[in-house]
Parts: sequence; structure tokens; C-alpha cells
Amino acid sequence: MLYPVALLEAVERLETIAVEDVVYRHMLGDISPARANTRGARWNPPDVAAIYASFERETALAEANYHLSLQVPPIRVRRTIYRIRVNLQVVTAMRDADVLLRLGIDHSSELAACQRVGGTVASLGRNGLIVPSLRHGGLNLVIYPKDGEIEPSQFEIVDSEILLSS
Repeated sequence: MLYPVALLEAVERLETIAVEDVVYRHMLGDISPARANTRGARWNPPDVAAIYASFERETALAEANYHLSLQVPPIRVRRTIYRIRVNLQVVTAMRDADVLLRLGIDHSSELAACQRVGGTVASLGRNGLIVPSLRHGGLNLVIYPKDGEIEPSQFEIVDSEILLSS
């Protein structure tokens, strides 16, 4: 996908950092935490692979609980929260609302606007994106695996906790 030159230039100017940390990822059933979303979500347009995680356990749970609350009928399946050690060298940091506003993004922005920003980050070859959570006061980490597969050196499961069985 082609992205507007102005957006590419704006994203290129944003701070990039290395992220070597433990993050949290919520998964349903037997789905691997290394599985990328390629259907599209808030920060990835369709066909741009992304793995969504959070820096805080509570943020990961808040994000998951919100999405589960939208399901009718409610989903009853085992839920697992994973702690994952990530090692990403070039992550775009958009940790506060001011940075997002400069890109035309606020809490009411349409999904397509956020997807354009995330797609732009991925198209520049960045490993990921740090953004504030809309569901909790914490931060999310969106990982953009190269060619849709995360490198084992970038993503290591530390442990897991089963939250609910049915």
C-alpha cells in the first residue's frame, strides 16, 4: 500500500527506541501468542501483520475484556495471558496524545486513520509502535513482524497464566 508522503515524513521524524522488556499478551483457546493478526485492527491495516501486546498486565486485560464484551453471544473459552520477552531494535514511540495529535489521531479517530499510521510505521521497516491504550492508562506495543513471522530472537515466551476455562 502507498502512504501519503507527508505522513511518511512525519512518521520518519518520530522518536525510535529499542525495546528490550517483558510485555503481556492475551490469547484465546490454543492460539499461539506468536500468531500475528493479518485481518486488520486499530494499528494495522489488512494484510499488514501485527502482534498486539501491552507493557502492563492490567492494560492487556482491559484491552481483551473490551473486545470480548463486544461479542454476542459471549465467548466462553480458555483465556491465557502470556509474559513475553521482546527484543526490538527500531520501535516508533508515540507514548502520549500530543504525538498522536500531530499525526491527526485522537481518541475519536476512525479506524482507517490509525491503520494508515500503523501501516506507515510498518512500511518504513520499523519493528513496532508504542501507543497509549484507549481502554486503560497504560501503553500498548504493536509489533510488526517481518514477512508476518516473528523472529525467535525478538519474541520469547517467559510464562503464562490461564485466566478462565470453560
